[in-house]
Amino acid sequence: MPRSAEASAETNTAANTSPPLPHRQEAFARHIVAGCSQAEAARRAGYAWDSARQTGSRLVADINVAARVAELALAKEDSHRQEHDDLVANLKRLMTDSMSKKNVSGALRAIDMIARFQGHYANGNRGQSGLAPALADARDTFDAPTPEAEPVPEPEAVFDPPMPPKPQPPPEAASPLPPPPRMRPDHGVRVLQAKVRLISHCRDTLKSLHPEVYKSLDFAEEATMFFNDAMDLLPQEEWPTRQAPGKWLWSRNNPANPALPWVQDADDRISSYANAQNHDVS
Repeated sequence: MPRSAEASAETNTAANTSPPLPHRQEAFARHIVAGCSQAEAARRAGYAWDSARQTGSRLVADINVAARVAELALAKEDSHRQEHDDLVANLKRLMTDSMSKKNVSGALRAIDMIARFQGHYANGNRGQSGLAPALADARDTFDAPTPEAEPVPEPEAVFDPPMPPKPQPPPEAASPLPPPPRMRPDHGVRVLQAKVRLISHCRDTLKSLHPEVYKSLDFAEEATMFFNDAMDLLPQEEWPTRQAPGKWLWSRNNPANPALPWVQDADDRISSYANAQNHDVS
């Protein structure tokens, strides 16, 4: 008997359990995996509203919390994969049943949905993809009876000499569209781990070399504004200046015009670094 998605997720979780967390830290980890930002996850977990951003930064840098987030994310990925396999198996049974009943349109629809589940069609070429539209198509195809085609009367034979075909211009060869990239299953976990490494490195280095600057920060993520993409400390003449909590002004290197100053958010800088480190696809 195939195992359910929940049983598979529980088995994987039991095999890689991290130390149990306090109630609010556990809630924070679950909200992070559900897609909340660090500040929103801290608020929903019951931490103080005003300091939620600092609290979220501190919790993400905690080794036990980060391990629990990775554990929950992998369990969620396994659950989705098992659900996907179960649905494809059901569609294959429907396809076989349709073929045995000589229901050609039903069999072709099942094959089309299997291909969409397996990711063989790009969204832009085949319309909306995913479980909901595919299941709606299945209901339309297999629940409703196939209407019988009405007989078409044969036309009377009329002598009509054929006309010579019109010359057609040669068709232009259309360049095939590249398939969309498919990210690795653990892409989200790898991005989160990259964020934790960046924040921890920048925080510890700045605190050691420039403790007075570190004490002036509102929260740990702001330490990343003093480092380049290689996580090397910038020269002091290139340091940005704070405009507001989390907002820093660079004197140059504006993406639109390198000669102009611009304001960057600390969270945007961290996300840009983490995604650049994990641009691999499977």
